[in-house]
Amino acid sequence: MDGTLLRRSAGLALLIGVVRLAPSWAEVPDELEPDYSEAVLSYNANDFSRAQSLLNELMKKAPTVPEFLELKALALKSEKKPAESVEVYEKLIVSKTAAGAPEKDVAPYHFELGVIRFGQKELGKARTHLLVAAKHDFNRGPTHLYLGMDAFQRGAWGQAEEHFDEVMSSGAKELWAASAFYMAQAQAKADYPGGAAYNLAKAKGYAQSMKEDPEAGPDAKKIADQIYASADKALKPFDKSS
Repeated sequence: MDGTLLRRSAGLALLIGVVRLAPSWAEVPDELEPDYSEAVLSYNANDFSRAQSLLNELMKKAPTVPEFLELKALALKSEKKPAESVEVYEKLIVSKTAAGAPEKDVAPYHFELGVIRFGQKELGKARTHLLVAAKHDFNRGPTHLYLGMDAFQRGAWGQAEEHFDEVMSSGAKELWAASAFYMAQAQAKADYPGGAAYNLAKAKGYAQSMKEDPEAGPDAKKIADQIYASADKALKPFDKSS
């Protein structure tokens, strides 16, 4: 089967997107709210340098406010500064855990760290963080897609199937086609041709639906085209043998 799509996991990141934690004002001092609000607006407008500048000034006055750290980590990630972003997320996990926060409350930070580590090809570290996110059902579809790709790369076909199945039973419809295609590849590797053919057909159907979805963006439609073509090509031998 064609493994090209699997090697394009960076392209699938376009479907998963950047997870932006909802801004919160719970622990923001009243006198700092105006500047924090401006930082949030700058971040949402993709003016990351302005957001960083405002946050740096805010953190001089209140260096441990979680909301400032969260937004700083997201801005750093958006600026493609993963090492600095990792440092901030790790600081958030340590500080919130020390303050008595349950593990569920820091699951979003583990997800972010897992995605960054996956992009850095540090798969063991990525897996550790993503498993925490999965344990607390945070961002279910994307979390299990990354875990499925990790399992596939380790040759753990059964684990890969379980994670891709989780994606397809989640509400992340934009990830269903990719997950069905990946599951088919895992089943082919595990010498289960019937399952592979079944999921290739599902991948084509999901991809076609995404191509026809008026709400899907151009990046999503491009990925759908790739999945449809790859699944169609992989199905040819099955069609000939039937």
